[in-house]
Amino acid sequence: MKKYIIIYLLGLTFTFCTSTLELEPVSQISSASYWKTESDVNGMLAAMYSQLREETTQNIYIWGELRSDALGTSVGSPIWQNWYLNVLDQHNSGASFFGTPITWAGLYSIIHSCNLILKYTPNIDFALEEKKDFAIAEAYAMRAYVYFVMARTWGGVPLMTEPVSGKLEDIQKPRASVNTVFELIKSDIDQASALFHTHQFVKGRTMWSLPSLNALKAEVYLWTAKKLNGGETDFTVALNACNEVQKADVSLLNEFAEVFEYGNKENNEIIFAISRSWEETPNTPCIYKWMAPAEIFLPNDLDENVRSRIEPYSGTPFMGPSDIARNKFNIDDKRKNVTLLELFTYSPDGEKTFHSSYLEKFTGTVVSGVRDYTDDYIIYRYADVLLMKAEAKNALDQDPSHEINEIRKRAYGEKYQDYTFVAGSKVQNDEEILNERFLELMFEGKRWWDLVRFDKAFDLVPSLQDKKGQDNLLLFPIPIETMSLNDNLEQNPGFE
Repeated sequence: MKKYIIIYLLGLTFTFCTSTLELEPVSQISSASYWKTESDVNGMLAAMYSQLREETTQNIYIWGELRSDALGTSVGSPIWQNWYLNVLDQHNSGASFFGTPITWAGLYSIIHSCNLILKYTPNIDFALEEKKDFAIAEAYAMRAYVYFVMARTWGGVPLMTEPVSGKLEDIQKPRASVNTVFELIKSDIDQASALFHTHQFVKGRTMWSLPSLNALKAEVYLWTAKKLNGGETDFTVALNACNEVQKADVSLLNEFAEVFEYGNKENNEIIFAISRSWEETPNTPCIYKWMAPAEIFLPNDLDENVRSRIEPYSGTPFMGPSDIARNKFNIDDKRKNVTLLELFTYSPDGEKTFHSSYLEKFTGTVVSGVRDYTDDYIIYRYADVLLMKAEAKNALDQDPSHEINEIRKRAYGEKYQDYTFVAGSKVQNDEEILNERFLELMFEGKRWWDLVRFDKAFDLVPSLQDKKGQDNLLLFPIPIETMSLNDNLEQNPGFE
C-alpha cells in the first residue's frame, strides 16, 4: 500500500508542471524498471481511479452542469456566476475557488496513467490472463471516457497515446480535430469491449466494467450521431449498446430515494460511480457541499421538520437550484423532495414566502457530529441508460414509450396513469425525453451536455437566449493558464 501511495503522489506532480498538457515525466514511474509484477499494474490502476476521483470533486461536474438552466445563485456569495451566466472567457474559466484548477491538467494526468498501463501491462505475467485483460480494458475505458469529457468541453484537444517521453515536441502538441479525438474514443471502446469478457461487475460498480463501458458507448454514439453527422448508423450502435447494458445485473430501484441513500451505495441501479468515503477523503471539499445549507444563512424560524433533515449544517451555498429547476417538477412527482430542498419563511398570519433552495440528493453522512459530503459520484445509472435507449429508438423511428414510462412509473407511483407517456412526433418525443432527463438526472452533472446534444442550449438556458447562432459558446474557452504554456495551441473561436 505504501508503494501505491508513493506512486500516486508522484503522479500528481504531473499536474503542476509546464507544457501543453501540464505534465512532466517522472522516471520512477515511466521507466520499465518499475513495471515488473501484477501488483505494479494494480498500483497504477488505483492511482488512475484516485486521479478521476479528484476531478469529480469539482471539475467534471462544472463542465457538465454549471452552465445549464439547472443552477444559479444561492444565498451565499455568487462565486460561480461566470458559468451559469455564461460569461466565460480565457481569463476566468480556469480559476478555482477550491480544489484543483479548472483546466485539463488533471485529465491529462489520468490519461498518462492510462498510457503507462497500456504500454507496460502486456509484457507482465499475471496469475490469470483474464485479470491482465481486465486491467488493460479498464485503462482503455478510462482513456475513452476522459477524452469524451474533453471533446465535449473544448472540442479538439492534443492527443496523447503514449506515456510522456520528456521530448518537447512530444509534449507541446497542437490540438487534433474533434473527429480525430472521437476516432480514438471509439477505438478505445472497441479495444476495451474485446477484453472485458463478461457482463458482470467483476470489481464492483466503482471500477470500469463491460456494462459501464456500454453505457459510455451509448452516450458517445448518441453524441456523434447528433453532433458529428453519425446519423442512423451511430444511433443504431447506441441502441445496441443500451441493450448490452441490460444483460447485466441492473434494474430500477423501487423508490427513487433509495438510489441516493448513503448506506445503499453500489445498488442495482448504479452502473459506474466514483467511490468516495470518509476513510478515503475526510472533509474534502466537493461540489455537493457548495450547494448545501449553512447555518449562517438560514432563517431563525426554520420549520423543525426541515431543520431535522439538514442538521448539522456544514454546507457553503455558493450556488443552488435555479427557479427553472425548482418549478420543473409536477406536484405529483416524487423525485422533487429527493432532489432539492426548499425553505420558506412564514409571516405571523401564516403567509408563506420562499427563502432559498438547496441540493438534497447528495447530503453525505454525519461523522462525529460533522456532516461529510462523501457520496459516490454517479457517472452512469440504469435510469440514464433507459432514457438514452429512448433517445436512440426515437431517432430510429421506433416507439420510445416503454422506456419513458418505466421511469415515470417510479416517479409518480400510484398517480402514474395520469402521466403515462404516449408517443407523438419525433420532435415532440425528443422534447419529452430531454425533459425527463432533466427531472430524473437533475444535479448529476449531465444537464449542460444534454442541452448541447439535443441542440437546445440556446432555447432553454436564459443567459444564452439572446445569443442564438453563436455556436462557439457551446464549447469552453481554453484557460489562459493552459494557453500560456504552449505556442502550438489555438484558442476556441470567439474566446481569443
